[in-house]
Amino acid sequence: MAYLRQILIFVRPGNLSRAVDFYSKGIGLAVESVTENTAKLQCAKTGTLPIVLKAVDGNEAVLSPGYGPFLNFAVEDFDMTIPTLIQMGASLDGKIEYSHHGKGCCTEKPRWHHDWTVRGKCRYCGAGCKIM
Repeated sequence: MAYLRQILIFVRPGNLSRAVDFYSKGIGLAVESVTENTAKLQCAKTGTLPIVLKAVDGNEAVLSPGYGPFLNFAVEDFDMTIPTLIQMGASLDGKIEYSHHGKGCCTEKPRWHHDWTVRGKCRYCGAGCKIM
């Protein structure tokens, strides 16, 4: 039986520490390990997959913009996280959506990696409910 082991994200050379800061300080993931070319980050919630950041040299194709994986994060404090991410190079792609489950938005990636979605913690069930 096969299973998904981790999420691998390629970053441009020289931007690994920026990417680590973005995910640890911006999103709030814990840094498990960092080497010269890779970093492994983990969410505190049991059962989540680790994110592995890998600096890739000389292969622009894997780093080019387009339809890469979309990452969806539930965060504790949406109102503080979004300004932090914007200061770290992200930009809003559309407006912040408000629903009975909480807030959500799409952000455009910093130049050095793929797209993701950020959503706030649901005020009703406590989970990070996806907002359509």
